[in-house]
Amino acid sequence: NFKKRASISLRVSTKIIQKLSDDYTLLLLEFIKNIQTKRQEYEEKQKIEFIFGNLDQVPFQFDMSTGKTYDFTGTKEVKVLKTNGFKQRFTVQLCILNDGTFLPPLFVWKSRGGVPNCLKDMYKDQAIFCANRAGWVTEPIFQEYLEKVWLNLNIDTKKQKLYLILDKF
Repeated sequence: NFKKRASISLRVSTKIIQKLSDDYTLLLLEFIKNIQTKRQEYEEKQKIEFIFGNLDQVPFQFDMSTGKTYDFTGTKEVKVLKTNGFKQRFTVQLCILNDGTFLPPLFVWKSRGGVPNCLKDMYKDQAIFCANRAGWVTEPIFQEYLEKVWLNLNIDTKKQKLYLILDKF
């Protein structure tokens, strides 16, 4: 391999994880199939279709330097170049429905001056843009997302039920 031939290395701390059983994939697929069957049976019995949305938020950093880099093994001094940006980041919130439909993403910029106009203009019909001092999804921002996207889904409330699955954030 190239890194060995060139005496290049990267030292990273690792943790020992529990080994998964050899048949975990089969067990997982069996579980998913069972859930789908039970849901379909219930929907047919109740004459109701369930629509699930899975929503998660992910922070992104523009300057992701971790103080690590590749260099020749044995080098005494290694320079790590950074952009000198202090916590330049944004949070993206993504949501997908159980039929595979992606809902418009929400971008929250860490900025006191708001979202860059070029982004708002270029992607205004495809995403929602907000900004705040922390770059996080706050309650008012989440409420705005629910009103603009989730509550505007074209559904028949007598025949369809909406469920939004969130992780702990």
